[in-house]
Amino acid sequence: MNLRKVLFKARIDKIKALLAPPPGSSQDVDLKAIDEARLRRNRIVHAPVVTIFNYTPYLTGSDDWVSVLTVQGEDEVDLGILWDDLALQQNAMRAAVRLWADVTGQMP
Repeated sequence: MNLRKVLFKARIDKIKALLAPPPGSSQDVDLKAIDEARLRRNRIVHAPVVTIFNYTPYLTGSDDWVSVLTVQGEDEVDLGILWDDLALQQNAMRAAVRLWADVTGQMP
């Protein structure tokens, strides 16, 4: 089977079928983490983040640009959500490395 020519979701489904991990096993958890990251990544790629700033003068004589609103697509987001998205992608990468090591018996 040539997994390079298959879309990512189908690829994960085929890997899941080949491995047949028992529910709740480490491989099952890793495959779910990768799939969750895939879904969120699609949203991140197709809904860019836009931040709206407001210029605010202070009574002290200084001034600054202050973030007023950050949106991703039609959803309002904050820095915490964006950090969670990054952590999700990083967790999926670790899961992929663990799966690779399980299947091949070697670390990439």
